[in-house]
Amino acid sequence: MAFMPSMALAALLYAARALVSGFGSPTRSTVNVRGIDKEDYGTASSVQGLASRLAQTSSGLSGYMLEYSMPLPLFAGGILQLFGGIAYGKLLRYRDIGGAS
Repeated sequence: MAFMPSMALAALLYAARALVSGFGSPTRSTVNVRGIDKEDYGTASSVQGLASRLAQTSSGLSGYMLEYSMPLPLFAGGILQLFGGIAYGKLLRYRDIGGAS
């Protein structure tokens, strides 16, 4: 956003980013709460919502990181993606998803 030539273009791209981010939320929620008991569904969906809201704060944090080094936000994002993939792999490795035998 810092390199946008006009405020209107920056606002338009930021709104588009928020819209696209919102499309993925139901899919992530479905994957994350699948297999949760009915009494734990509220807690699971709240934790998923918290994760989505934290991800939306990344633009402000990236701005601060850019002050120290230009590629720092990219490295930090890559590391978080790596840990997220490892966590999903470990947590879902032995789950029976879809009733497959």
